[in-house]
Amino acid sequence: MDAPDIASIKTALDAASSWNEWATGAVTLGVAVELLALLVWGKEMPRSEKIALAFGSVLVVIGVGGEWVFGGRTAAAATALQQASDERIAALPDSVKRNPKYLCKPLKHVAIRTT
Repeated sequence: MDAPDIASIKTALDAASSWNEWATGAVTLGVAVELLALLVWGKEMPRSEKIALAFGSVLVVIGVGGEWVFGGRTAAAATALQQASDERIAALPDSVKRNPKYLCKPLKHVAIRTT
């Protein structure tokens, strides 16, 4: 089996992260527009229903906004960790890099995790 092209995987991950941020922003904006429409055009609804829907919308906006903020922080931390890992591996002596004893251990743990 050929080794995966790490550069293309990283590029795909960066693109997916970027699109994920845009999608999160779109959901937040969409729910905010729904809330505005509810308050402006929802005159026929009972007051209790409007309050419940408004409260739910605010919770969704807060939750999705939190995902956006903390997702960005998580992605930045993951990138920094990956860069540090790459630098540490690059600094290893060639005798360690080519030793099969060290090459296969991390892959066993990755192959077991399927969820």
